[in-house]
Amino acid sequence: MKRILLVLALSLAALPVRAEGLEPTLSDWGTAGLLQTPTARGLPDGTVTAGLTVLGGLHRHLFAGAQLLPGLEVTLRDSVYPSWHGLSEPGVDAKLRLLREGPWWPALAIGGRDVTGSGLDLPGKGRFAGEYLVASRRWWDADLSLGIGWGGLGDYGHFRNPLRALGGRFKRDRNPADPSARGPEAWFTGERAALFGGVEWHTPLEGLSVKLEYSADSFRAQQQDDPSFLPGLPLNAGLAYRPWRWLELGAGVEQGSRAMLRLAARFDPRAEAETTPRTPPPAVGARPASADSALPAA
Repeated sequence: MKRILLVLALSLAALPVRAEGLEPTLSDWGTAGLLQTPTARGLPDGTVTAGLTVLGGLHRHLFAGAQLLPGLEVTLRDSVYPSWHGLSEPGVDAKLRLLREGPWWPALAIGGRDVTGSGLDLPGKGRFAGEYLVASRRWWDADLSLGIGWGGLGDYGHFRNPLRALGGRFKRDRNPADPSARGPEAWFTGERAALFGGVEWHTPLEGLSVKLEYSADSFRAQQQDDPSFLPGLPLNAGLAYRPWRWLELGAGVEQGSRAMLRLAARFDPRAEAETTPRTPPPAVGARPASADSALPAA
């Protein structure tokens, strides 16, 4: 798997971009991304989304988001665990684009899941809290992404936290059950970080794409809550399909065995304005002749 991620890293910087007009799709969390992992992509400015993701036997994500500003995406989410007595985990996710994709460099974005730690002082432990830096690059109909994650996005800990050199909180372990591991004071902290990445292929069938990814989330918090919980493999595969401009459907197999279904509505005001037919002005008839024009010339 590390070799595959290395190939992705080399691909991000090796060739010029050759694809245009491929609009990104949504992740399980309601943000632009693959399945469990984010990408550096964003939806068209002003786009509003809302939907539901169900991951069999584990949790459900209810989400509503918007591309508020150019390069800034914010999503409100409530994650529910039906099998754990309906436990609810609200949160706020955010992503900021740092660099637009160019002819010889990838797009770059920074962001986080559950950036407030407990959903704006609502009940919760911040189980999903994690931060990331991710790059994305397109070739023809393929969109590759590679990122480094902290917290829940870096549970597998492939290497030491590169921010350890700053000392202090960046060197200590990040326990999701610890209140100090929530909110801005915990951003990009922890002893270790991990790589994640994947690819989205936009198929010749309009509106249909295939997603493959490696996720570095080991669901550490869920294992602490339920010792019998088995996270499965960090490999996910799925489909995204947009039969209409306003609707997106998703399905996949995650962690090697869990089925995922996603239903989301999307509203892009700019696209709606472009597709709305304009009523032509009424036809103007011939101007009636005046009384003076009816008299014979002198």
